[in-house]
Amino acid sequence: MRALRIEGRRSVAQIVDGYGIECRPVRDLLVEYFTERAPELDHTSLRSIARNLCRLFWRDLEIHHPGIDSLQLPPQVAQAWKERLAYIRDAAGRPVRPRVNYRSELVFVRAFYEDIARWAADDPARWAPWVAPCPVKAAECTQKKFKSRVKSRMDQRTRTQLPLLPALLRAVEQQRKDSEERISTARSTPAGVVFTAAGQEFQRCRPGQAGRVNVTEVAAGKRRNLTHEEEAAFWSWATVEILRHTGIRIEEMLELTHHSFIAYTLPTTGEIVPMLQVAPSKTDAERLLLVSPELAEVLTAVIFRVRAGNAALPLVCAYDVFEQTWSPPMPFLFQRRYGNEDRPIGRSYIRECMVATSQAAQITAAGETLEWRPHDFRRIFVTDALRSGLPPHIAAKICGHALLDTTMGYAAIYPEDVIAHHRAFIARRRTERPSEEYRDLTDVIRGFQDRQRRVRRSDCRGRVRHRSTDDEASTHLGAVSERTWETARLRPPGVHGPPLMDTSSVAVRPRIIRLRRSGNRSYRPVTRCGGRHSCDPGLPPPNGRSSSPTSSCARSPSEPAAETSGPRARMKMRVSDVHSSGSTRPRCHGWKRSAPTWATGSGRPGTRDGWARSPPSRPPWPPPPRNSKPCVT
Repeated sequence: MRALRIEGRRSVAQIVDGYGIECRPVRDLLVEYFTERAPELDHTSLRSIARNLCRLFWRDLEIHHPGIDSLQLPPQVAQAWKERLAYIRDAAGRPVRPRVNYRSELVFVRAFYEDIARWAADDPARWAPWVAPCPVKAAECTQKKFKSRVKSRMDQRTRTQLPLLPALLRAVEQQRKDSEERISTARSTPAGVVFTAAGQEFQRCRPGQAGRVNVTEVAAGKRRNLTHEEEAAFWSWATVEILRHTGIRIEEMLELTHHSFIAYTLPTTGEIVPMLQVAPSKTDAERLLLVSPELAEVLTAVIFRVRAGNAALPLVCAYDVFEQTWSPPMPFLFQRRYGNEDRPIGRSYIRECMVATSQAAQITAAGETLEWRPHDFRRIFVTDALRSGLPPHIAAKICGHALLDTTMGYAAIYPEDVIAHHRAFIARRRTERPSEEYRDLTDVIRGFQDRQRRVRRSDCRGRVRHRSTDDEASTHLGAVSERTWETARLRPPGVHGPPLMDTSSVAVRPRIIRLRRSGNRSYRPVTRCGGRHSCDPGLPPPNGRSSSPTSSCARSPSEPAAETSGPRARMKMRVSDVHSSGSTRPRCHGWKRSAPTWATGSGRPGTRDGWARSPPSRPPWPPPPRNSKPCVT
């Protein structure tokens, strides 16, 4: 009788005619369009697209623009339609709330125009008369921000519900026990007698023909159906337990049958493992799930209740509200007694049970009572599985996702989980690789602290950089000013005698001096003043005397100027021939090309190898000291 009362699957023409489209040519166009797309769509998707194009698009245009008969819409008409579509409206046309899937509805309209334009190239006689500019632009269909907002909202809901899941489990378990206690006590109590169960007083009512147990609550004087309450409490408990252990969809849960249990034998050990076969649903692909001991206990309780002392489960036919088809008689697990017949449990009943459970549990978050929905447990299952170390591709197989991105979209990743798993990965990798590849963490920290301490105690700001060529090697160039040596309390080069203090306790490091080479030319550091003032550090030779007797700043302060008998010393020399003093930073900074000086009448050298020169401008490094004073002539 139910099969006769419920309308079956309708044809494409019946679906389009149900929306009352007045323009006959457009109605025929829509019928042909849906007929063309029907082979690649399931019945649910076909009805969804028909609702969008027939009701939300064209019928809305006919209501506000009577007599319209063309798909080519003026800009003002298209803009007015988009504004109306953006809000959910009541029967009087007043906006109630913004439409959440507004951009998704625009996608269907844009696809409708593009499909007609593409099909017109193959069949112009049939589709070319209806080709028109699309009123929906591509930028209006972008859903990146919308998906990001939905993802953020889902993640926040999952993060709120996951810590509160144990409280919900305790609440549904307590509701189940209390409801069983009340109905068992009421059945053993005669009509009109007051009894106490689960901390409340009830008066048993006279039993009816349907066999339901009705009582009256003494404190509130309210009549209550204990049979209905006990059924709702049991199925709420079973729904929460099955969904949280498996992560399946509500459609897949309601389609579980007694034939879904499979005994799988492991090929390696021969162990028999119980598996649960999930029927094809959204992705049209079945899968097997491992039955844990906790899940097996819940499924056993469900089977025991549905069988009701019989040898087998009753065979019932389920109606799919989306596909609008009837299933063959099968022993569904989710079924209950309704009057004189057994019926499968539908989605609406499960939602009613979850709403009642949420109101009775009174689990609050941010001052509001939290409402639990069946799909929340799927997100909680994926998030908890990934946090427990389950690989994402295995979680995708368990959930029946074709793409890994879909699984990651369900998961709410916690920042502390990222840090903890990254640390665990590093520790696991360290144990698997040779120990000589790693240094002790304490040695690394100690060495870093020692270097920092030496930098603070040193009167330098860097280190010497080395560059070398094939024909000659670069040497360290050091230049020390008188003020630097006085600061370090050491004797400057060229002044004989012991140092003024023990150098072993002083951290002396040379300043960064960059050796710049261009081809076969070498460079040496000089002062801004060009070596003509007392600030020039000079480059002392190995005998302790200045390399340039003509420069007053190249001599030691305690050494008088000496006359040379031979030809004047040449400032043009190889870098490898320059003596390094290995001292601290100079007072003056800069680079200058050293002009060669030779005796009068001497010829210019025939080779240019090793000439010392400098760029015309100061390099960006090393920076001059902020408190340095200019050179004084």
